[in-house]
Amino acid sequence: DVTLAREFCREVDKQLKDKSPSAALACYHGIGHGWTNVHDKALWGNEREMVYPALELCKKVAENEHQLKICATGVFDSISIGYYNQAYGLKVKKDDPLWLCREQEPRFKEACYMDMMPAIIWLGEYDLEKSLSFMRFVEEPYLQVSIEGLAENSVRFILAAHKNPQDYLSVCRKLKNPRQAISCIRGLGSGVMQFGPPEKEYLEAVRFCSEAGLDEAEKGACFEQVLTYVKSRYSKEKSQAICLNVEESYRNYCKLE
Repeated sequence: DVTLAREFCREVDKQLKDKSPSAALACYHGIGHGWTNVHDKALWGNEREMVYPALELCKKVAENEHQLKICATGVFDSISIGYYNQAYGLKVKKDDPLWLCREQEPRFKEACYMDMMPAIIWLGEYDLEKSLSFMRFVEEPYLQVSIEGLAENSVRFILAAHKNPQDYLSVCRKLKNPRQAISCIRGLGSGVMQFGPPEKEYLEAVRFCSEAGLDEAEKGACFEQVLTYVKSRYSKEKSQAICLNVEESYRNYCKLE
């Protein structure tokens, strides 16, 4: 009964939205996961048989397009996780790892590309530069969001290896298209927010945007990404306190009232 799932997410939003505005979206993402992590072994190893029923359920539970997209990210994230954990009989096609995304209907393509990036960073041996070579399999309209997601996921392993995300700016700047380079840098910034120390990740993220030797366009993109994360993760009061500690020219991304 998808009504129960929807009601649960509504309750999450009701209880937590003031403290963590994106909690309800995390709920929908988790629903997508749950409907893809199937227990019927007859479906294992068949991405289509696992994905399409889950997407149909996402359509039924979501109340708007944004919730639908977030539910779909959970679906494709499960496939991505299955690839790199070698679970559910899933095996990535190294010669065409993103084939599943290309065959999705347009409303699901961005969600697919975004949440297949953990598998791509795994294929690239957890190295951002190596992983970027797989961007040749991404359809052009989704290239920037894929690069951003790839860079974000790379930060998990950069930090785990006690390395500095700033050292990977040169990798981003090797991308010939300036917009792609900016997307890569945005991803590094959001990666610090995503994988930094809980409740303190914003300190490192703001420092990254401030001190990483970014030019004006790069710096603006970095702050826009990080402060968007801040607004979705923290209460209004905490978000505004954080925003008041960034350079004044970037506070417009906070939309302070």
